[in-house]
Amino acid sequence: MSEYEAIQQQIAELQRKAASIRAVERAAALANIKSLMATFDITAHELSGKAPAGNVGTAVSSAKKRSNGSKVPPKYRDATGNVWSGRGLKPRWLRDAVASGATVESFLIG
Repeated sequence: MSEYEAIQQQIAELQRKAASIRAVERAAALANIKSLMATFDITAHELSGKAPAGNVGTAVSSAKKRSNGSKVPPKYRDATGNVWSGRGLKPRWLRDAVASGATVESFLIG
C-alpha cells in the first residue's frame, strides 16, 4: 500500500469518527435546547423569528394585508385603451411609446 493510500484510509477513518462524535454532541445539544425551551416556554416560532400563523392583527400581518396586490386606479392610458397604474415596471406599450419619442406625462389620465 502506498503512502497516499494509507493517508486516504486514515482520512476516511477520521471522517467516520468525526461523524460519530458529531452525532453524539448534536444529540446532547438538542436535549439541552429542548430543556431550555421547556424551562423558558420558548416556541420554535420565536426561534425562527417568524410570527405564528394565528397572530392576526400584528404589525407583520397588517403589513402583509396592505401588500396583497391591492388594485389602484389607472394613472396612464393610451389611445387604444391600455392602462397602467404607475406601479411596478412600465408596460411594454408605454416603453415602446417613450422609445418612439412620446413622454410618459402625455399618457396621464386627467
